Amino acid sequence: MRIRFIVIYFIAIMVPAFGQWQTFDLSEANSAIFIKQTEPILISSVLSLGQPTLMDLSETKRFGIVISFPLGWDVTHTSIQTNPHVFPPIAEGQILVSNNLVLKGKMNLLSPKDEPVNAAGYGVEYHEQTWATSVSVGWLEGPTHLRVRTIGFSILWRRTLSEIPINFGIGHNNYRASFRNFDNEEIPSINENSLTYFVLATRYHLKMFDVNIQTQIHSKFVQLNIQLLRSFF
Repeated sequence: MRIRFIVIYFIAIMVPAFGQWQTFDLSEANSAIFIKQTEPILISSVLSLGQPTLMDLSETKRFGIVISFPLGWDVTHTSIQTNPHVFPPIAEGQILVSNNLVLKGKMNLLSPKDEPVNAAGYGVEYHEQTWATSVSVGWLEGPTHLRVRTIGFSILWRRTLSEIPINFGIGHNNYRASFRNFDNEEIPSINENSLTYFVLATRYHLKMFDVNIQTQIHSKFVQLNIQLLRSFF
């Protein structure tokens, strides 16, 4: 257990410390290939805002808090941001309003240096014993150039493999990115697109909280989410 805790601590805390914060200043992008160079940043933002999180809420513990540390890699190597992409940590609150229905909301906890970024979202989850579906809405306001709106849907299944809990499934998001305050006419004002990704996660129980290790896999981007979960009441 001690070794497992050390490994989880290193991934969740130390790895982002050595990475580069996600940048939302797009002024360094080449106008001729602007969409290609900025798309990984959009995908990272959409995956961070749309990531599904299954908590074991019940009638005795109806409220839950999740702290997520998203860490992503652009597999196309076209982004103006170098790997890894360290998205600001996200806090998420969940409340069980019926036997099967969960309401949730989220927001970023920090902003990169000199970039006052605001990211938030809300959604609803429907749970059954072996599966769950989620619908979420999210938005991001960059400091100068970027605004992102996204709506997504996901479905996850719960299984146990050799006594290890496994969540796996698929997610889909539509998003709209607005590029602002550019004087260059070659740069488009809007980029509308969608993405589909696979989800694979496992969970470890520690004394005070659970640790969820989740991967979102897209053809152009792979994201690792380290999540600390705690339920109350």
